Amino acid sequence: MPPKNKRQSAKKKIKKKGKSGNGAGNGAQSTTKQKNVNEKDYLLPGGLPENFQEYEDRRKKSIQASYTSVYTRYKKATRDFVNFMIANTPDWVSGNRTSVDFLLTAAEWMVENRFEIHPTVIKDLKLAIRLRKRAGEFIFGGGDLGHKYFIDILVFCWSHLVTLPRLNVTDNGQNSDDHQSSRNKNSYEVLMLHDDDETDLDEDTFPSEPVPRPKLPAEKSWTIDDLMKSDDRADSMLFLSALDEFMGGISHQYQCIAKACACDRKSSEIVEDLLEAATLTSMTIQHIQQLEMEFIMDHEDISTPYRMLSAIVLPEITLHTSKIVKAHGKRLTNRIEKDVMIFLGDCLECTFRNQDEKADAIALGFCQRYEINPSGAEEITRCVQGLLSLTRNEVPIMAEVPIIPLSLGQGDKLPKPHTWLSDMEFIGRDRAIHHTLRLLQSFSKVMESTPTDQKILSRPGFFGPSPFRPERIQKIHGDLDEYLMSDILPQWFLMCRHGIIGRAKLPHEPELCPLFVLFRDYVEKPHKPVSWSLVFAVHALLTVTLDTAPVFNDLMNISDIVFHQYFRQLENATRFITKEKDTRHTISWAQNMLTVSFLKNLGIDTLGRKALWNPLCASTTLLTLTYFGNMEAGCALIDCRAQLRITLHLFHALKVRELIHEGEIPILDRLDEYFKSSRGVWEGPLPTQGEFVKRFLICFGMSATESKKMSEEAKLAIMSRMFHDKAKQSWRGRGRKMSPIEPSEISKSYRRICNRDFYDVVDKYHTDEQRARMKGTEIYGLAVRTNDTMDSIADESAFLSLNLPVVGIYLEQFVCSLFRVLQFDTLTDSVASLIDEDRRPGHILLFVLSVLGALDFATDPESYEFIPHFPVGGMCTTFMNTFFNSIPGDNVMWFQGTLKSDNMKYSIKQFNKYVK
Repeated sequence: MPPKNKRQSAKKKIKKKGKSGNGAGNGAQSTTKQKNVNEKDYLLPGGLPENFQEYEDRRKKSIQASYTSVYTRYKKATRDFVNFMIANTPDWVSGNRTSVDFLLTAAEWMVENRFEIHPTVIKDLKLAIRLRKRAGEFIFGGGDLGHKYFIDILVFCWSHLVTLPRLNVTDNGQNSDDHQSSRNKNSYEVLMLHDDDETDLDEDTFPSEPVPRPKLPAEKSWTIDDLMKSDDRADSMLFLSALDEFMGGISHQYQCIAKACACDRKSSEIVEDLLEAATLTSMTIQHIQQLEMEFIMDHEDISTPYRMLSAIVLPEITLHTSKIVKAHGKRLTNRIEKDVMIFLGDCLECTFRNQDEKADAIALGFCQRYEINPSGAEEITRCVQGLLSLTRNEVPIMAEVPIIPLSLGQGDKLPKPHTWLSDMEFIGRDRAIHHTLRLLQSFSKVMESTPTDQKILSRPGFFGPSPFRPERIQKIHGDLDEYLMSDILPQWFLMCRHGIIGRAKLPHEPELCPLFVLFRDYVEKPHKPVSWSLVFAVHALLTVTLDTAPVFNDLMNISDIVFHQYFRQLENATRFITKEKDTRHTISWAQNMLTVSFLKNLGIDTLGRKALWNPLCASTTLLTLTYFGNMEAGCALIDCRAQLRITLHLFHALKVRELIHEGEIPILDRLDEYFKSSRGVWEGPLPTQGEFVKRFLICFGMSATESKKMSEEAKLAIMSRMFHDKAKQSWRGRGRKMSPIEPSEISKSYRRICNRDFYDVVDKYHTDEQRARMKGTEIYGLAVRTNDTMDSIADESAFLSLNLPVVGIYLEQFVCSLFRVLQFDTLTDSVASLIDEDRRPGHILLFVLSVLGALDFATDPESYEFIPHFPVGGMCTTFMNTFFNSIPGDNVMWFQGTLKSDNMKYSIKQFNKYVK
C-alpha cells in the first residue's frame, strides 16, 4: 500500500587480496586523516542558546502517544490466546498444560460444551495466525517444523472455536480493570488491526469448517514456551519484510517529488512536497527504532543485525555446524542450534567490520565452550573461513577480488552477490540493505581511530567512480558507495563532532530529525555494532538519492536557496528593530532570536553541499527549521512583547467598528485566521464591542474581576479624557501571567509531527478491500497517520511558508511606531511610576485606556481625540493600512505556499533569480 500520492591515503599500501581476503581492511586503508579541523568552521559565532530547556519542558507536557506495533501485538495476541485457553479449561480435563498439544484438547472441550467465547479471543487468534503464516511463507515456504506445527494447531483451534457462540460484551459490563485499561489505551488504536469482519477471510488460512486434528511430527515434542521462543527466524523475517515495506513507502513519496520537479516545478513550491516526504521518513525511522527495540527485548540473543542475518540466511550452515558440534563436542546443551546461530552471526560481523582475523578467536572460544576435539575444531575453522569468503562475495567492496568460498555445500561456482534478501524489492538485490550495513560498519572502524582534531578523507575512486554524478547511478550498491563513503559519512562525521548536531540536542529532534540523531549516536559510539535503525535511515538516504537522481541537483539547489532565504529575511528584518532599545534589551526577545538564528548552523557552508542538501537530509533540515525554528520558536518570538496580541486585538476592534474591512490588509487577515484558535491571543471567543478592553486584559494576564474594573476605568477615562489614579494602581498591582502562544493550538500538522498526537486521524485513502488486504501489516497504521499528517501540511502550506520570526519583528516595529505616532512618549509622565528601563508596560496601559477604550466606548471612535488633534480611530486605521500594506510578500514568505481556500499562491518574486 503506497502512502498518499502527493506529489584513504595514497601513501599507504593496500593489502593483497587473496585467500585471507581481508578486503574489508581496504575500507579502512582507503582513508587518511589531516590535522586541519578548525572548530570555528563548523559552528557559527554566537554560542548555544540557553533556553532550549524551555522548549523541552513544553514538549514533556504535550501528548506523547506510545503506540503498540503490529509485531508486538501479534506476540501478545498469541500469548493472550494461549493463556485464555488454559485458564478456561477445567482442571479435571486431562493433559499436560505446558504442552502445545493441550491447546487441541482445550479447543475440543470448549466445542463439546458449547463454551461462550469472548470476541477478543477470536481477534487475538486471527492476528496470531495471520502474522505467523505471513512471516513463515515470506521466505522459507511455511517455516521450520515447529513453526508449521504451531500454525496448524492455531488453525485447528480457529476452525472449531469460530463456531461457538460469542459472549455478549457491553461497555456497561466492563470491570474496573477494563475501564482503567481503556483509559490508558493507545490514542489511535482505531488505526490498528480491525478484525471484526469474518466475511473476508481466506478459506485456506481461516477454514470455515472444522479441520482434522494435526499430527505431531515424528519424535517431536514441544512445549508452548518452546514454540513461543522458537520464532527467531520467522520474527526476523517479519522484521525485515516490514523494513522493505517501509522503504517502499519512502521510495514512492520521493519518486512523486522527482516527477513533480521534472515537470518544470522547480520553484520553492516543491518545499511543501519535501516537508511531506520528510515527515513520512522521520515517522518511519522512529517507528523502526521502536520495532527494533521491541524485537531485541523479545529476542535477546538476536541483538545485532548480523545475528538476524545468520538466523535468516544461514540455516543450512547452522545445521551443518550443529552436526559438527554434536559429533565432536563433550558439553552438549539443548540450545546448540541457537548458540551456533549466534556464533555464525558474530563471525559475520567480523567481515562487516573488516576484521576477519577476530573470527579465529571467536571460533576458538566457541570450541572451548563446547569442548570440541581438535578434529571438530578444524572443521569449525573451515566452516568459518568459508563463511567469511561467502560474506565478502555477498557484499563486496569495489576493490575486492571475488573469492570462491571453501566447502560450505556451495560447490566451486562463484555465488552472485546480494542474493540473501533477493525477494525484497527495496532492501534486496540492487538495493541490498546489508551492503549499506557493511559500509557503515567499515567506516565505524575508521571513526574510532580518528582523533578529535582530524578529518577523514577517502581516496577518490576507491569505492566507485569519482566524483559522484547523480545522472549515472542505476543502483545503490556500487554506484552509491563512493558517494556514501567520500561525501556523506566524512561530512556528517564532522557535523556530529564539531557542528550543531554534536554540540546541541535540539528540542523535538527524535520526531523531526531522527536521521541526524542516529548519525550522532553512530559517531559517538563507533565501537558498537550499527543498528538496523541507522542502517535503515542511511539506506533511505541512498534510496532517495537513487529515486531522485534525474532532479537531484535541482532539489539540492532549491533546498539550499530556500534555507538561506529564510535567514536572509530574518537578518534583513532585524535591521528594522536595531533602533528600538527597549526591544533589543528584552531578555526573552534576545533569547528567542538566538534560538532561531542558531539553526542556521544546520546549513553551514563549510560542509559539503551533497552531504547537507541531498534530498533526504535537505528535507529533514527544512522540516526541523519549519516546526522547531519557525513554528515553535517563532510562536515564542512573535508575541514575546505582546506585539501579536496588541496588533490582532486592535485589528479586530477596528473591524468590529467598521473602520477596517476584510480584504484591506491581507497579511493581517491571514494572521487573524491563523491565530483565531490560539488561547493565548483570545482566551475564548472573539470579543464584541464593550468587551475589547476587558478581553484584552484577560489575555494580558489579568483576572476577570480585575479586567472588569479596568474596563470601567477605561470608560471613565474616555469620558473625561484623563487618567485616574485608580487605574494606575490597578495596573501596578496586576500579575503578568499571560498564556503562551502554543503552536499545537494553531497548527494541526505541528500537533501531529511534534506531539505525535493522532487521536482524531481518519483514513481517507484506503478502500474496504485495501483495509482487509493489509490487515496484519505494519505499514497500514503508519500510512494512515502519515497521510493525515501530510494532508495537514498541504492545508497549512501558506501558514508554514510565513516566516513567523520575521512577522514578529514587523509586528514589534508596528507597535513601537504606532505608540510613537499616538504620542505615547509624551503621555508617560502620567504613568511614570510604571516605567523602568522598558517602557512597554506603560505604553500598553495607555493603549488599553485610550485606544481600545475609545473603540469600546466612544460614540464616534474614528474622530475621537484623547488628546487634541489626535483622532484615535482614524490614526490607527490609516497607520495600520499604510504600514502592513507596504510590506512586500518577498519579505515574509520564505517559500511559495498555496492557499487551499482560494487557490491563490503567495508569490516570491525574488526567488527565481537564485535558481540556476
